[in-house]
Amino acid sequence: MVVDRYNYIGWVRKKQGKISEAWTSHEQAMQILQKYLPPTHPRLAVTYNYISLLYSAMNDHLTALDCLEKALHIQEQALHPNHPHLAETHFNMSIIFERLNKVDDAFQHAKKAIDIGNQAFFTSDDPQMKIYQEQFDKILLLTQSCNELVL
Repeated sequence: MVVDRYNYIGWVRKKQGKISEAWTSHEQAMQILQKYLPPTHPRLAVTYNYISLLYSAMNDHLTALDCLEKALHIQEQALHPNHPHLAETHFNMSIIFERLNKVDDAFQHAKKAIDIGNQAFFTSDDPQMKIYQEQFDKILLLTQSCNELVL
């Protein structure tokens, strides 16, 4: 589907640091999706995830979080509770909450990503699962550090 190509091109452009070109690609994908699909279609959630990465790259973490919340809302309605896309969205939310210094929220979403990953098809040596585990471990250390400061 042409939308997948737009999203892939946008992802590549972001990796290259060409944010404005990435915007163009993801906006084209979103326009097509919004025109032809219902507002709860999972493909919209994928594009919201990509757009959140652009906002995060521009340090607009609140808008990135808003996009991720839209993605999560769609995914929770349209996908199986243990679908890998849900794990990815929770992982991304964990990163954003960490950047916003909301460690408890970051922890909850990192844990959710791990839990879903374990229920989905991931094994402990799966590369994606290792990424989720690294984020979880990092947030766990932050949580423990915050708790020590309080004591």
